[in-house]
Amino acid sequence: MNNKSLDLLLKNIFDFSGLQIVKNNKLAEVFVHKSILNEDSSFDKSYEQLEFLGDAVIELVISDFLFLQDDIQNEGELTIKRSLIVRKSTLAKISEKMNLDNFVYSGSGIDIILGPERESILADVFESLCGYIYLFMGFDDAKKFIINSLRNEIEHLENLKDIKDSKSILQEILQKKGIDVPVYKLRTISSKDEEISFEAKVYCNNKLLATADGKRKSIAEQKAAEKAIFNLKNSL
Repeated sequence: MNNKSLDLLLKNIFDFSGLQIVKNNKLAEVFVHKSILNEDSSFDKSYEQLEFLGDAVIELVISDFLFLQDDIQNEGELTIKRSLIVRKSTLAKISEKMNLDNFVYSGSGIDIILGPERESILADVFESLCGYIYLFMGFDDAKKFIINSLRNEIEHLENLKDIKDSKSILQEILQKKGIDVPVYKLRTISSKDEEISFEAKVYCNNKLLATADGKRKSIAEQKAAEKAIFNLKNSL
């Protein structure tokens, strides 16, 4: 990443979040997708470790923020709120607003502009950036960046009186139809590069409603429920 690109990146991040990012030789790694490692020997490491760290930091920051709110909330409601705030589609949109897609290094088989992997990669890059900020600037700056970036999502949730996740909504839809509650079946998936994810299948009366995968079991189940809701609405 040349100095001109780096300056533009830092400006985009500052304009959106109000945080001035420190520069070092680790920053470029935030944007390195694993697909380029076998094509360009100048890259020796992808963003996956920073993404792993950033995912944990985001979850901690949002959990802490929700916990410290004045109104008393039970664990279930807190979990639902957190999952809605940090879902992949939201993180990907934030990356788009900062134009982070312009700085991603990926292999020839990846289409970051129009490809189906776009949303996932952009969400990963946001998590990776959060991991970088935490690692080199500390928790307070990471918290500032995350809260400022997710401010609209947080405020939107605060205006909702009845918050429900996709699994709850699907169960209500089926119950209103007098149908049994949905059943979720999970299995672990290992990719060629040994990356672990989970596949969730949601059934009702032994009929498969939808299938989805995710990096965590809860994410896979929520995504499967979302697909099931969509399929049910389109079948009416």
